[in-house]
Amino acid sequence: MKTIKILSAIAISAVLVKVASAQQTEIRQLPPFSNISIESIGKIYLKQDSVQYVKVSTNGSLNKIGTRVRGNTLDVDCNTDADV
Repeated sequence: MKTIKILSAIAISAVLVKVASAQQTEIRQLPPFSNISIESIGKIYLKQDSVQYVKVSTNGSLNKIGTRVRGNTLDVDCNTDADV
């Protein structure tokens, strides 16, 4: 019986952690760019299309991910693991 209670507590904790770290996504409209520079850990997925935008996804805080265009370069700077 004690084992079942412990396993139940672990399962509930895992669900709460998963809910607390739900992924957030944001679309950012930026000027045109032809180069990409990333200053931290993250994944960049590039898709050529007629519509230009930057989609940022993270399990952390979106405001910790900076995206800006300088010259022709998209600069990505984040303090958290992200997908851009």
